Parts: sequence; structure tokens; C-alpha cells
Amino acid sequence: MDVLEDKFCTTSTSKLICNDCETLNTFALSIKDPIYVMFILQYYALFCSALKEYLDQDLLSSKNDSENAKLRNSIKNFENRFGKIKHIYLSIDKKQDEYFQSLVRFDFIKNKNLYNNLGIYFDKDKKIIGNTHLVTSFLNCYNGDDNNIKAIQIGENFRSIIGSLSKNLTLPFIELNTVHPEIMFLDINTNKNKFFNRQYSKEINLLLLHCVSTINYVQYCLEPIFSIFNPWIMRVKYISTYYVHRGLLRIKKHLEQNSPTKLVQDIEQITQSSDYLFSSTMRNCMMHFDLNYNGDFVIPKDCYDISKPMFGLVETCFGMSYNEYFTKLSDYGKKLDIFISGLFDIQNAKIKPLE
Repeated sequence: MDVLEDKFCTTSTSKLICNDCETLNTFALSIKDPIYVMFILQYYALFCSALKEYLDQDLLSSKNDSENAKLRNSIKNFENRFGKIKHIYLSIDKKQDEYFQSLVRFDFIKNKNLYNNLGIYFDKDKKIIGNTHLVTSFLNCYNGDDNNIKAIQIGENFRSIIGSLSKNLTLPFIELNTVHPEIMFLDINTNKNKFFNRQYSKEINLLLLHCVSTINYVQYCLEPIFSIFNPWIMRVKYISTYYVHRGLLRIKKHLEQNSPTKLVQDIEQITQSSDYLFSSTMRNCMMHFDLNYNGDFVIPKDCYDISKPMFGLVETCFGMSYNEYFTKLSDYGKKLDIFISGLFDIQNAKIKPLE
């Protein structure tokens, strides 16, 4: 990397850090809905981890830093081999089931699985936007009270880092669109329900549910709040879509090797049609702050433009404008939602407003 490229790299990275810092700060000060706040925690963890890595200095105590690293790494769960994914989500299911079963007084209710152990969140259009097992996978807590306590502790850690950084940087103005969340919910028992797809195992259903929760939270909860030209929303949009894409490929490979079904062909069709939307360079830059990849500035000088969102990174990786790429990624996200949600019986589910 020559002197000019080094300057471009440093300037661009600093701008991304400032933008993401103020974006997360503005969100925290403006959005109070607990569902919105809970599911954004992993992206706060990503910011803090990437910042620590870039600055090469500790920002939290060793215990809190370890917790933050686990929360950040939960973003990548879908990329694990299927056996590990299965272990993660079935372990959560088992512990959640034991917890809610312990609250039940009568044996016949326990034996017939007449209690609930999983809550699923929807927006007003009945789009799945999250679920309680996914929160548990972030926080590694197994009842609502512990989740709330841990989330508050994590929030305090993030606030101290972002607040300290904000005092020492010149930050951009981040404008938010007004949103009025109308959250719906459905409670089910994962051992016996009509919502899951009976053609597939519990672990397949859970993984599909976590995939659609992840991608829909970003595209239906976060995206309406921000301008599409805010680099932070591109960051989380790319990350969520990329890892859901990878999760579907894990399901496909598992089914191919064990019990081939039509789902294999359906996943192959939808994923192959959008492989061109992903790039190892883009993934690396979205998970980290530094635009230096293997010692090189990732944006060629003739593509670099400080006035563009991401400074020409999108144009370099995909050969299309930022706006065009964002639109194509959005189209793919919506296809994933339709495809995965269609595997569940949402139409007949008794979804209720969350009060």
C-alpha cells in the first residue's frame, strides 16, 4: 500500500467508525421499544469488537470483553457446520423447555406439552422479526428476568464505550425516520405445535426460524429507521443476509447427506440465483473496520470516491452502484423471507398484539 492508499484507507476507516458510533448512539437515544433494542445488541457488540481490533487496545474488562466477543460471534452461528448449529439450538431449546416446564404445576400439562416454551415476534404485517430462543443464543440466559438483567449490563458496557468515543470525535448528524412499532406475538411449544413444518426435524425448523428472524429484523425493523445511504445499515444488511444465505446452504448440505427432500432443490435454486451478491472482500470489510485486506487497500484509486457511501467499496466488489446493489440485496432478502416464512403455518397461527 503506497502513501496515498494508506491515507485513503485511514481517512475512510475513521469516517466509518464515526458514522457507526453516532448511528448506534442516536438509535439508543431514540428507539425505546424493547424488542427493537434486544435484537440489535449483537450489532453493538460487532461495533465494539471491530473498534477494539482496529485500535488494538482493550475497551472493557477481560470478563466483559469475553461476553462481548461471544455476543459478536453469535452473528456467525449459521456458518458453523450443521452438527454444531444443531447442538447450539437444541441445547437452548432443551434448557428453555426445562425452565418453562418447571413453572407448570400439573403433570398432565407437562406430559401433553400444553405449556409454551418459545415466543415468536411479528410486525403488524405478520412478518417474523425475532424469537425468544434467538435472544437466548445471544445472551446465554434461559429465563426472561436473567435476559433483561444481562441485556442491561451489556447495554451499560456499550454506552460507556460509545459515550467515551463520542466525546473525542467529530461525528456526523444521523437523521432517523419516525417509526411506530406494532409488535405481535405467538407462543408455541416446540415439542408439539402446528406452526412448525412437520416434514422437517425440530432443529431444521428452529434454524429456519432463526434465519428468517435475523434477516427480517434488519429489513423490516431497522431499515425503515435509517437512510439506505447510511453505511451502517449496509453493514448490518450485508452481514445478516450473508449469514442467512450460509445457513440455508448448511441445511441443504445436511439434507443432501441424510434425507434429501424438495427443500434441497428449493434452497439450491434461491441461493444460486444470488451468489453474485456476496464477496469475501465485502464480508471482511463488513465484519471489521479496516479497509485493508491482506495488506492492500481494497478500493482501487480510480474507484475511490470519498463522497460515496462506502467510498467505492460496493462498486469495486460488485461492479454496480451502491443504490443498485442495495436494491438487489433487498430483493434477495424479501425472497428469503417469502421462501422461509412460507415453510411455517403463519396463516392459521393465533398471532396476537403484544401489549
